[in-house]
Amino acid sequence: MSDPRTISDEELTAYLDGEVEPAARAEIERALAQDAQLRARLDALSLDKAPLQEGLDALLASAPQPPSWEEAEAAFAEQERPGRYGWRRTAVAAALALVIGFGGGVLFGGGSEPGWQDYVASYHALYSNSTLAYFDQPEALAEAELARVSSAIGKSIELPVLAYPEQLDYKRAQILSFEGRPLIQLAFLTEVGTPIVLCIIPSNGADESAVRLTEMEGMSAAVWSKGGYEFILIGGQDDTLIAEAAALYAERI
Repeated sequence: MSDPRTISDEELTAYLDGEVEPAARAEIERALAQDAQLRARLDALSLDKAPLQEGLDALLASAPQPPSWEEAEAAFAEQERPGRYGWRRTAVAAALALVIGFGGGVLFGGGSEPGWQDYVASYHALYSNSTLAYFDQPEALAEAELARVSSAIGKSIELPVLAYPEQLDYKRAQILSFEGRPLIQLAFLTEVGTPIVLCIIPSNGADESAVRLTEMEGMSAAVWSKGGYEFILIGGQDDTLIAEAAALYAERI
């Protein structure tokens, strides 16, 4: 780890989260002291945790409350009545499932198993203006970061491709992962300060599809598949902006 260029985003993220051993932390700190680009990468990975926590608190506050164990046990109230055993088993199972499995329904609302776009939407729902507002990278550094991140999915994306003057201001890129597949996130702010992200992942067998406007986690979103990759553009509630920007990026990328 003595060469700063070998330090990965995963190591920097672990460093930010306090999850590296003392010796590794010392190595990273020495590298940070010597390498301005490495410090810029660390800054790009540092999220403003206050707005994220505020967003999480808001999500939890608006979520339905699970039943108590007493309410679950009340499903047994009919157990002495003959001929009601099938109903009783169903009621008990449903009540206990609400208690035990409540956590998974807060973000995804039950139903089919969530896919990568559902996770992207839930993560982005925690973003606020201040999550991205302080990012102001020099063009050369932004280009280098974008080249490094886009190489993770084997698809070259250059900064001019993302330009959408007076509509979206590009802020940063980062590498994420979903079920072993690299997932990149390209983040923007609109002219009124709304965070928008474009996420791209190598296709897992999905057919090519045209841009489709939808809504996820209360936000405008557009999804499409092209050239062996799947895409989602999401953020805010301006359907027109999302539709126009998605059409632009579907043509360019």
